[in-house]
Amino acid sequence: NFTNDGLNKLVAYFQLDANQNTFAKHRSKIEWNPGEKEAAQKMFQELACTSCHTIGYSNEKAQGPDLRQVKLRLRESWIEKWLLNPQAILPYTPMPNFWDNGNASAVPGVLGDDPKKQIEAMTKYLLEISQETYPQPLSK
Repeated sequence: NFTNDGLNKLVAYFQLDANQNTFAKHRSKIEWNPGEKEAAQKMFQELACTSCHTIGYSNEKAQGPDLRQVKLRLRESWIEKWLLNPQAILPYTPMPNFWDNGNASAVPGVLGDDPKKQIEAMTKYLLEISQETYPQPLSK
């Protein structure tokens, strides 16, 4: 039952010593290295991201959040941390640990099998496919 002013004061209180901005600005334009975007698209398809993150892709029941809202909800650094090891953040998540905490390539033969490069590319791709505003629901 907080007012907007009360909520702002509460957030400001927690921010005081946190040295962390509440909202991080995302890149205005994704800068792709040669072959990186194509690699990200390949990983997105081969890892079957839309089989769980179905919102906006199919009418099947979603098991994961709407990827079209990444820019609205997540910091780039958090996305990378999540992809690196989802269970370290949320132990009961059904999200697979594709990169085995940075010890494995999620999709062999992509970006030199470098987990760090793969995670960076996937993060960029998620930011690029997401929207700045709330999306309209998928029509049935």
